[in-house]
Amino acid sequence: MRNLAGLYEKGDGVAKDAAEALRWRRAAKAPASPPGSTPIEAKSALVLAKDLSGHSDYVVAVSFSPDGKRLASGSYDSTIILWETASGNLIRKFEPGVGKVYAVAFSPDGKVLASSHTDGDIKLWDVESGRLLQSLKADTYAVYLLAFTPDGALLAGQSAFTINLWEVATGKVARSLKGISTPISFSAMAMSPGGKQIVSGDNDGSVRIWDVAEGRQLQELEAHITPVRAVAFSPDGEMLASASGDKTVKLWSLGSIMAAGR
Repeated sequence: MRNLAGLYEKGDGVAKDAAEALRWRRAAKAPASPPGSTPIEAKSALVLAKDLSGHSDYVVAVSFSPDGKRLASGSYDSTIILWETASGNLIRKFEPGVGKVYAVAFSPDGKVLASSHTDGDIKLWDVESGRLLQSLKADTYAVYLLAFTPDGALLAGQSAFTINLWEVATGKVARSLKGISTPISFSAMAMSPGGKQIVSGDNDGSVRIWDVAEGRQLQELEAHITPVRAVAFSPDGEMLASASGDKTVKLWSLGSIMAAGR
């Protein structure tokens, strides 16, 4: 079954057919089929709603609009595609011309799309017209993660050694979160639901909590023994999660952390 999937994927001896390749790959993972059935008839626990094709290289970033009606995807082919989720139709393709796309994010009102690129550029796009609104840049390092504050006033971007907060209206850097005496090597970032804190993961295994309004570090947690790969706030903002290459996921009580730091 895996061999058949590979043949259909590559087009070796059969017509190249991505859908057929996917069916055979799923059939290879499925339990044995009853007598008389074929592998293609095997049931899958996953239901593919849409198959969106339009990029020519790795797709590394996706973001739904707040109303869920649109999806933005960013690729190493240096393009961003805006899709209609209901139909799967391509609405428009943005071609910034500034290198690979690393991250995409919608503003809370869904009117602005932010994208980050290889050379450290961040582009802000008007979603309806596709027009470039402005370009933001703070340093020469690529920005790997983007997050708007809930009011849409600030955009946070995490690069290797800095988390910058840009004023969306002016394009100016409002605050920079970074090490004071020694550089912090950032590896993950998340914005709190209320927009008051940012949590960062570091390559030294630390998790840090930052005050967005003042740009200062509130707490540092000795969380993991290897680089932190992902961080997240719970929807109510009361819990933090951190994940690492040390094969652990840790949950933290934000209230307890902040109380301990007073």
